[in-house]
Amino acid sequence: MKLKHIKHKKGGMEISINTIVVLILAVTILGVGLKFINDMLKPAFEDIDEQREQRRNEFIDELKESGERFTWDMNFNEMKKAEEKTIFFGVKNELDRTMAFGVNFGCTSSIDEEAEPADDVTFKFFSLTEEIIKDDVAVDTVVIKVEPTAKSTIYRCKVILGEDGETPELDELEEYYASKSFQIKVK
Repeated sequence: MKLKHIKHKKGGMEISINTIVVLILAVTILGVGLKFINDMLKPAFEDIDEQREQRRNEFIDELKESGERFTWDMNFNEMKKAEEKTIFFGVKNELDRTMAFGVNFGCTSSIDEEAEPADDVTFKFFSLTEEIIKDDVAVDTVVIKVEPTAKSTIYRCKVILGEDGETPELDELEEYYASKSFQIKVK
């Protein structure tokens, strides 16, 4: 009976060593696979950052040549509920002094009277541009988000820029540096 017991232990020992070898091989293959995936994806992310920086520089050149005080690369007017988009906007200082401009984005009305424009479509942005010298341009980003609870309707929105770092209200009619109105259709 002792011999059977020893044989059984030896078999058990072989299974344990085989299991350990398989685990070591699996971890090694997993590590090599993750390294391979990382090496493959890293250039893609670098390309995205490079393209974004290139677009930003093109945007600055376009704004300097355009003669406009404010512009953006908003090339859409429809968004889905819970969707979020980031766009560039640029401000050109045509005044005779260096200054930061106050910035305000928001939606003020909608076709559906039950909608709440200020809450349904939100904007994340810096409320001041950087200091801009005469005839120079500052470029920044704004994140536009349609809340999941937003009504499916058309929203009337506006961006307005104030001088000397003052952030104008969206209903300001006279005292502002530049403004643009736009619509966003929520599906």
